[in-house]
Amino acid sequence: GSTSNANIGTLVADTYIEEGLEATWDHGASGHLDIDSKPFGITYLKFDTASVTAPIVRATLIVWCTNASPDGGIVFPVADSSWIEGDRTGLDASSVGGPGLTWTQVDTNQDGKVDTLDTSPFVPTFATPIVALGAVSSAQARSVDVSAAFQGAPGVYTLAIKSSNSDGATYSSRSASTVTHRPVLRLELAGP
Repeated sequence: GSTSNANIGTLVADTYIEEGLEATWDHGASGHLDIDSKPFGITYLKFDTASVTAPIVRATLIVWCTNASPDGGIVFPVADSSWIEGDRTGLDASSVGGPGLTWTQVDTNQDGKVDTLDTSPFVPTFATPIVALGAVSSAQARSVDVSAAFQGAPGVYTLAIKSSNSDGATYSSRSASTVTHRPVLRLELAGP
């Protein structure tokens, strides 16, 4: 197959949700994405592959780490991509009530966990983990193969990253000031 830089999935939205104090906060305009288990934080990335004309042979997710962790999280598919990114920074209480996805929208039974007991369409499909990021180092990019998540027809796909480690990781978001640190989905397509 041929590879060109043109073959990238478009990152159309990203955010993270966090339990506890920030459970009702919209983090959609944050420059970073948190994953953690204390408090629980789950990152959401929405990619649009509608412009892709050939079958996807390989899809590689590249994220820039700004906070090292022994566990960079596990990537899971999310069946429903209709969630809203939002427009609040998540820096303070002014983020309450923003239009973006929040922890309380996903943790529908309000037990402080996002799991199969929650009825939200935005609960990640934990039964089918795609890939583990493993240990991540600050100021370094991490690339992982997420091809399994992009085997359907071209369209919009959501990936969630969740960690069970209390020493959480942080990644740059699409709102990050350094363009080259924003998340990327690199696609390799089947050749002619």
